[in-house]
Amino acid sequence: MMQMAAFQTAAGAPPEVILVALLFVLVVVSLRTRSYADVRIGNATVRAEVADNLVKQMLGLMGRSSLAEGDGMLFPLDQEGYPKFWMVGMTMPIDVIYLGSDNTVVDVKSDVQPFSLSNMDTTFVPARKAMYVLEVSAGFVKKHAIKVGAKADFGLDRVRS
Repeated sequence: MMQMAAFQTAAGAPPEVILVALLFVLVVVSLRTRSYADVRIGNATVRAEVADNLVKQMLGLMGRSSLAEGDGMLFPLDQEGYPKFWMVGMTMPIDVIYLGSDNTVVDVKSDVQPFSLSNMDTTFVPARKAMYVLEVSAGFVKKHAIKVGAKADFGLDRVRS
């Protein structure tokens, strides 16, 4: 009976190790580069970190202990739809503002609580299709009277690193 030799790359490492190493490098590089957009909504401006790739979108604000007033995270989606968000890994409550493709607020979730065993199955979905999701500190929506129908302006062509 003939045995098959394990395939190895020219560097002597199995291809699985090379693939894992490449993925690790991609994750590190994607997390080290940050871009921001100034999102004007209602009477407020949010300095929003843009979650502009899959890794950043998966991690979101996970693990951060606080979010300064006026800071946030903007999630530009690939297509308009009903994105599901959940609070796993979150340590603070937030407000979530859903924007349609015309930058109009289509839904708001206020004071969304961090992940716990009592809400581990809870996901948050907008009432109408959204193209962008803006996460801000809890209380922001109430403080700035953000309502469905309000317009936001941020122009992703003006995103800065």
